[in-house]
Amino acid sequence: METLSRGSTQIEDAPVDGPIPENSSVEYPILTRPNRVYFDSKFLGATKQLPYLLSSLRILMPSANIDVELGDFHGGGNGEVAFLNDLSRVDPNLKANVTLKPPAADVCAWFRERSIGCHVRFSPYECSSFPAQSVLSSYASYDWSPEAHIPEIKFWVDPLKYEQRPLLSDAERQSLREKYNIGNARVVVAGSIGPEEYRVFVDAVVQGARNRHTDGRKTVLLLVPRASSMVESLHVALKKRPFESFSDNAYHFHPSGSKALRRAAAVDAVIITECGVLQDIYSIADVAYIGNTFHPDSQGQNPLEPAFYGTPLVSGHHWMNNDAAFKGLKNSGLLRTVGTVDDLAAALYERHNPASIAKNAARAHEFIVSKQGAAKEYASIIKNLVQVGTPYVDNATPSGAWLS
Repeated sequence: METLSRGSTQIEDAPVDGPIPENSSVEYPILTRPNRVYFDSKFLGATKQLPYLLSSLRILMPSANIDVELGDFHGGGNGEVAFLNDLSRVDPNLKANVTLKPPAADVCAWFRERSIGCHVRFSPYECSSFPAQSVLSSYASYDWSPEAHIPEIKFWVDPLKYEQRPLLSDAERQSLREKYNIGNARVVVAGSIGPEEYRVFVDAVVQGARNRHTDGRKTVLLLVPRASSMVESLHVALKKRPFESFSDNAYHFHPSGSKALRRAAAVDAVIITECGVLQDIYSIADVAYIGNTFHPDSQGQNPLEPAFYGTPLVSGHHWMNNDAAFKGLKNSGLLRTVGTVDDLAAALYERHNPASIAKNAARAHEFIVSKQGAAKEYASIIKNLVQVGTPYVDNATPSGAWLS
């Protein structure tokens, strides 16, 4: 029987009684780690970043079998349709390598049978307030499954949000405007707005439309709620204000039945209930509000999706997630933070100079590009775990601006 010490390449399957001790001179049976990587993504925000990692992994491990288990704790489904759409956009060949798995269907058995090469978890919250270097040294440190010797690793999703992504064409953006019957109206997008702030936001939109709407265009508000359970409350809130609203899935109002009222309303509101489309909705925004940022202890949603389009951004002062992104975009001038309804109303209807927008967008683009590289780094870690049994070869450590 062939044998190895820790760190040797594993090339043949054989039973093992326990973990291989560090710095051991004792010889152990050589293992073959299966060429299968199991991804566990339980938040839609994490699932949206997964295709960029999988694309990099396919380059390094073209023959790997990739299994993905999806879920979301916010009532919007598991994100399967959005995930498959994003896979097709990022890399049309990825679908051939990826198999979707129902929750907990086989993973326990696979652990017992040692038929997984690496188990990967995505974590959008656990380590969001720490620099990525700290994350990689603690949360993303790998552990051996006590019985099966399968490495399990946790990755922080925030650094993947900077990865370059396909953007909608002019024709695709025009198609979106037609879908929501926008015409030449001014579009305000509220991205992943939370239950604790939507009333404040709606009041600011109404106040801004009454006091600051000076360019002659009507306002169309595209509301994307954080959770599907908010749809009913949003409709109630909008009906108490000078809005005409409908949901894109005809949850309450069908678009064709409300067009006349919509034309007459001060602000036309559309509640977006499709899962995983926010990144596209941002592409037609004149201004985008980043949800879950207005009150203390707010988590903060992803401000980078609209920033890729150079869209002027508004948010509250509070966030726990995406900290580096918020600070970098604020420094670029593309993001304005506010703390009162009056300031929010003013920011949503601020008349931007096109040249100023272009300069801010260029600075934001430079910032985003400077932080790219996490997908390749994460993919390399997974490859090393599967093929060598350690996350870093020759004690190499990750490098790049995305670490901070």
